[in-house]
Amino acid sequence: TGEIRTASRLDREALAGNGVFVPPSSSETFNITVTDGGTPSRSSEITAVFMLKDVNDNSPLFSNPVDEVNVTEGSAVGSAIVQFSATDADLGINAQFEFFSTSSESVAVIDSVTGVLSLSNSLDYEAILQH
Repeated sequence: TGEIRTASRLDREALAGNGVFVPPSSSETFNITVTDGGTPSRSSEITAVFMLKDVNDNSPLFSNPVDEVNVTEGSAVGSAIVQFSATDADLGINAQFEFFSTSSESVAVIDSVTGVLSLSNSLDYEAILQH
C-alpha cells in the first residue's frame, strides 16, 4: 500500500532518557523501492526524507506545592515570602518556563525566573484580614 508507519511512539525525551541524543529537529533519509511482479520485473526508487520535530508534550510541575504561607504584619516591602520551584520533562526550549500570578491582589509579586514571591506592599492586619 505504500504506507509508512513507526514501529512505536516517537518521544524525544524518552530517547534522551535512554542515552540517545536527538536534536530538536532531526531527519531520516530512506531509499524506497517499488517492484512489480512482471518478467522481467521492473522497479522504481525514490529517496524520502522524514523530519522529526520535537513537541511540547509535558507540562511543568511544581516541585514544592504550597497551599498557605504565613507572613508577619510589618514585614518589609520587598522581603521574600516563599520560593516556588518547578521542573519540566521536556528538552530544550520546550523545558523553559516562567512563573506568573493571575491574582488581582497587589500584596505580593513573583519573580518570573526565580519563583520568589515577595511583598509588594506593606501589610496591616487590622486593615486587611486575609490575603
